[in-house]
Amino acid sequence: MKTLVYFASGEPKQFYKELDYDEIYLVDYCFEKGENRWAESDKVILLGMDCLEAVDWLKNKGVQVDCFVSLNEGLVDGGGKYAIHGDPFFGYAMQIMKGEYLHIMNPNYYGVFFCLNPYHRFRNRITMD
Repeated sequence: MKTLVYFASGEPKQFYKELDYDEIYLVDYCFEKGENRWAESDKVILLGMDCLEAVDWLKNKGVQVDCFVSLNEGLVDGGGKYAIHGDPFFGYAMQIMKGEYLHIMNPNYYGVFFCLNPYHRFRNRITMD
């Protein structure tokens, strides 16, 4: 089973139901609390909860993620409380990832010096200046 999880997804889009995944989990505060099926497609599940709660929920359901997505977590303008691509959350989320998975993010969201570990931040500071 191929699974995609989109953290801080915002409202579902029509094209999601056409994606080549068996289950698509959208995680966002904008959804009704708990687990809900999107009326447009049975394979799109809306999780109205915090991202940390969602990792626990997915783990308890035995979900293994093939594709991790987060493009705009709302740190600047939407009420996000922590960086989804930051080491603390991302490290916690690794427990639900398959050994190989696709990671989709907007590298410009955090600014030019953001990377997932200190080595990359240091290297970028040297090469970008």
